[in-house]
Amino acid sequence: MRSYNLLLVDDDPIILKSLTRALLEEERRKKYKKKYNIFTTTNSFEAFEIVENFKIHLVISDEKMPQMQGHEFLRRIRTMDPHIMRIILTGQTDFQIAIKAINEGEIYRFLTKPWDNFELNVIVNQALNLFDLEAKNRYLLKKVNQQAATLRILEHRYPEIAATEAGIEEMARNIGFVELTDEEISELIAQYEHDEIMKRKSSPDDNEIQKYKIF
Repeated sequence: MRSYNLLLVDDDPIILKSLTRALLEEERRKKYKKKYNIFTTTNSFEAFEIVENFKIHLVISDEKMPQMQGHEFLRRIRTMDPHIMRIILTGQTDFQIAIKAINEGEIYRFLTKPWDNFELNVIVNQALNLFDLEAKNRYLLKKVNQQAATLRILEHRYPEIAATEAGIEEMARNIGFVELTDEEISELIAQYEHDEIMKRKSSPDDNEIQKYKIF
C-alpha cells in the first residue's frame, strides 16, 4: 500500500481533528489503497518547517490564517516544492479568491466549509493520483533524456555502427531501453523519494510524531 504524507494547516484545532478523522476513516476502509501519515499544525511558519524536513505529498490549508492568507501560504509552499498538491479550505465569502488561486496555479482544488467528507476524500485521492502520474512522467522523461544522451555519445564514438539502423537498435538495447509497467515505475519512484529527494524524511520517528501532532 502506497504511503503518503499529508499536511493539514488551520488555526482551529477542532477543524484539524475533524479533517484528520475524516481522512483516517476513509483510509481504514481501504477503498483507495492509500496509507496516510498526517501532520497537523495551527501555524503557517511551523508548516514551512515541516515541508523543509519531510517529503510532503499534499497540503490542505484554511484560507483564513492569522500569519498569512491561505492562498499566499500555498503560493510559498509551491516555491518550496512545486510538486506538492495544494488544496484550500474556504468560506463562501472567499469563493472568488479560491477561483483566482486555481487560475494562477497556486492550488489544485478548493473545498468550502463545511465540507462534505465524501467529497474531501475523493478530491484528496484524485490529487494524490495526479501527484503519482506527474512523478511517473518526470521519471520517464529523465530516463529518456539519459538514454538519448548515452546513445548520442555511442553514435559519436562508433560512427560505423551507428550508420546502420540495426546498429542503432543494438546500442539502444545495450543501454537499457526497456518498457516498465506502471507498478514497476511506482516502486522506483517510491524508492527515489525515500532515498534522494532533498534529503527529507519519508516517515517520522516517535519524537517527531509528538512534535507535529502526526496521526
